[in-house]
Amino acid sequence: MSSRIATYLREDFSFSQAPPVTDWCEQNIVLPAKMAPASSGPFSVRRRPFMRSILECGHPQSGVRSLTLTAGSQVGKTTCCILILAYRIPHSPMPTLILGNSEDWLRVEMSEKRLGALIEENHALRIHKPFDPAKFRKLAMEMSGGFIVFEGINSDTSTSGSTQGIVYVCEAAKVIQHQRDQAPEAHPIKLAFERTKEFRGLELQLMDFTPNTPNHIAWQTYERGTQTHFHVPCPHCGHHFPFEFEVKKTASDDEDLEDILEAEQERASSDSYRSLIWSPDARRVDGSWDVEKVRASVRYVCPKNGCLITDESKPAMIDAYQEVHHNLNAPLSDRSFRIPSFYAPKVTFGDMAKEFLEKGDLITTGLQNYYNSWLALPWSVLAYNVSEKHITALRGVYARRILPTRPRMLVLTADPGEKATHWSVCAIMPDMSVLYIDWGSLISERDLISAAFLSSLRYYIAGTTEFVIPQVGYIDTGWATEECYDICEKSGGFFWPVKGNDAAVGTWNETRAASRPNLKLYTYSDTQLKDEFYGRRIQRKKGPPIVIPVDADFDLMQGLSGQQKDRQTGKWKRIANDHYGDCGKYAVLASQIARASGFL
Repeated sequence: MSSRIATYLREDFSFSQAPPVTDWCEQNIVLPAKMAPASSGPFSVRRRPFMRSILECGHPQSGVRSLTLTAGSQVGKTTCCILILAYRIPHSPMPTLILGNSEDWLRVEMSEKRLGALIEENHALRIHKPFDPAKFRKLAMEMSGGFIVFEGINSDTSTSGSTQGIVYVCEAAKVIQHQRDQAPEAHPIKLAFERTKEFRGLELQLMDFTPNTPNHIAWQTYERGTQTHFHVPCPHCGHHFPFEFEVKKTASDDEDLEDILEAEQERASSDSYRSLIWSPDARRVDGSWDVEKVRASVRYVCPKNGCLITDESKPAMIDAYQEVHHNLNAPLSDRSFRIPSFYAPKVTFGDMAKEFLEKGDLITTGLQNYYNSWLALPWSVLAYNVSEKHITALRGVYARRILPTRPRMLVLTADPGEKATHWSVCAIMPDMSVLYIDWGSLISERDLISAAFLSSLRYYIAGTTEFVIPQVGYIDTGWATEECYDICEKSGGFFWPVKGNDAAVGTWNETRAASRPNLKLYTYSDTQLKDEFYGRRIQRKKGPPIVIPVDADFDLMQGLSGQQKDRQTGKWKRIANDHYGDCGKYAVLASQIARASGFL
């Protein structure tokens, strides 16, 4: 079916503006027992109010072209997608392709139990069935607005040759990419979504899944989207936050509940800290947990003010949710949602705690299932994981802008970006340790060579009136490359450009900038430099140390935190706002270059 015909049909089916998806579903849809054994009957979002935000993404005038849902158990992610497809049958119908891991599974779970049963049960959908029963089959439904086809995505020919307006991939994390002797094809999910090219601008690409690893295309699609979370208000202080579970609780048997709560409240000053807590008295003599005592004592800690929240408050909190996009760089046409099982109406704080406690320690496959199926998070084995405790341990005994002793070299490093240019001054000490002395940000990379900025970079040696200024500067050229080259040339030999590459191994090389043959350019393996800076020196504390001032502020500590390297892929995860960490990397690179050149 051409896009012109589909547009005509869509207008023909809608004699007035299409109603909101949620309102139409609540007024016209009854969930059959096959589809919802525990909640059959007239559909309502009363118990899951956040479903409204997801359902409205399916409205033809929402502007959404890609909708990705990753969720924990009992949240209703598949129900949302099926209802969107059902809504589109009488409103903006288009040829639709529903893909799953196998045709047998699709026939039973998606066709018979869900969409097929929904069409048969509801008059608003049933009137769009063909009169000929032979045209309404389990895997091919010839509806009045276009075909709805079910295909197993892992078969060799499943996504070839068809033109679709809507493509829905269910349980997408189970879809694998076949290995071929010939040149490998793109991932089946990518091929499936390419079936919508003829409807570009009108297409709707749906995907739901329970995540497994961060390397799967399903999770990567979620990360490219808006990463929308549902923030709920604390019933005590009103602060909004998303329900999360962070494994930070380490309580000994000799602590009582009040001590733990007080400690958690003190640690809850960070907006990113969230946790469930429960009484250590719930632990039996043999070390096992008394689940009933855990349920009775479990509380959720408000991440802002440490308020203690019980299960009784959860329904009202979810009812007052707010949508918050955690990826502000994503266009609103690419919506993605992550919904942990906290938001399921029948899942209590006690259920979340019980499930965690019964999964054992961090190396068990049980805890992997908890992350995947309950927290809607991927599971990966990390080679390095730089946490807050590693950064706190870097604190030295000197104050910001004060050199504790005379350094071998003082280096200015800069990381230009779209919104600001971050810089740091680091001291290379006689033992080759790297000390952060000063840091900040400038509006433009060109401000790096302004007289006002450079004249402010004077640092006194403790206990003396002697000051030191940076002897050399290194600037990353990944952003605004030519402008950074200009800065280096205008600096009169003070600034030198550096650029990372994707090589998994290697150190650094001296080469020439392609557009400036007379300008030296230092290239390096970003993986290797991060291994040295974050992995070896910061996390494992091997080799010359990295040190931060005793009065280091939140910006610096945040810029160093959160780095993770996946053991399976050997790649470091992309982290937002890691500019000060990058500046530290360049300081380590500067020490390597200086040592090789005989300067140190």
